[in-house]
Amino acid sequence: MAIEHFSLSHDKNLSWVDLDIAAPEARMWLSQHTELDERTINLLLGKKGPNRRENLDEGVFFTLRVMAYGYDEEDDDDHQISLGIFLQANQMITTHQGPLPFLDHIRRQLTSSQKNSLRPAYCCAMLVTYLAERYEDAINDVVEETDDLEDQLEAEYFEDMVPGKVNNRHFRQVTILHRQVLQYRRRLNSLRNVLTFIASDPFIQIGKKERKMLGNAAVHLSRYLDSLEDCRSRAQLMREQLESRLASGLTRTTYKLTTIATVFLPLTFITGLLGINVAGIPESNNPYAFWLVCAVLSAIAILVWMLVNWRKRL
Repeated sequence: MAIEHFSLSHDKNLSWVDLDIAAPEARMWLSQHTELDERTINLLLGKKGPNRRENLDEGVFFTLRVMAYGYDEEDDDDHQISLGIFLQANQMITTHQGPLPFLDHIRRQLTSSQKNSLRPAYCCAMLVTYLAERYEDAINDVVEETDDLEDQLEAEYFEDMVPGKVNNRHFRQVTILHRQVLQYRRRLNSLRNVLTFIASDPFIQIGKKERKMLGNAAVHLSRYLDSLEDCRSRAQLMREQLESRLASGLTRTTYKLTTIATVFLPLTFITGLLGINVAGIPESNNPYAFWLVCAVLSAIAILVWMLVNWRKRL
């Protein structure tokens, strides 16, 4: 539904209103059925950037970036929705464009645990905590993927022992992993900034219970960010190792080509010198001269090859 009313107390003095402003009736309700001033309404209906915070006369407004319905966590930021939250002492209003099923999940949790009146600040803290905790499975998947990729690279390196042999698939996997880690870090940093703002802003009246919830969420986020930083460092190290192996292979190939060029350089000079069409070339009438020249060239090639290999061992 475009408009969801959720009562937080038995006398309905405390409430949570969720609006999908993609629907015209939700935008109309916000303009006609509230006593909010024009600036607050424009903030709730307008385009919301991440980490935007506004201290208003009527309350506090801020935004969160959440995943859009129908997309996975691995999708890019273009598939995220900005969730606007306007918090007052007796009311919380959330606005977004598109369905967000996790809001229904939070409301069901509140309904099942509601015994007394719930303050809007508690609902806001629960919402932010839920957004922090829902990243746990995704972060664990990233850590496991990093471990598996490291094991694959190590096993293939010691199995093949061929310098310069690099699987292009591993380059793609490491690049995707690194990009995914950076996306999660950006999202979690954004969420932590908002969480810190809620917990420390003097305009938001929250109790000890809400502060404890926000503190636990901050601990979760810090642990997730530490894990992501470790994964980022490991992904960067794996990429450097792959690039080093590739560079080692190119160096060996270049060395082989240089060795071949060194061997053939004196041979090319001699054959070029003997190939000029002038009189006086020695042994020009000797029937065995061709084979003699071939023997001399072969001996020179062998001597040069031995010299190059001897210098390589030094």
